[in-house]
Amino acid sequence: MASEIRDEERERKERERFIVLLHVYTVTAHEWSAVTVERIASALALAYDEARAILDLLLLHSYVVPVGGGTGVVVGKRGAEYIERLAGRRRSLRIR
Repeated sequence: MASEIRDEERERKERERFIVLLHVYTVTAHEWSAVTVERIASALALAYDEARAILDLLLLHSYVVPVGGGTGVVVGKRGAEYIERLAGRRRSLRIR
């Protein structure tokens, strides 16, 4: 059985996607307000460009959806389902 070589950069990105998705889920579920890239970057200590890239990918795959004329996002049905049922103990988000 061949052992897999870990791709640490890929794993880091998967963890960051999960953290951003969980943040959007938590904030929008409890505050009922959209989250902006600036707020995500500030709350999670991410560079703006990094937060924007993660958010763009989550938008592309419908984990989050735009609201307020596109200035903010809320968790989408797919994102909520992932957090609530599919992630389990997994703390990353692999998007293919």
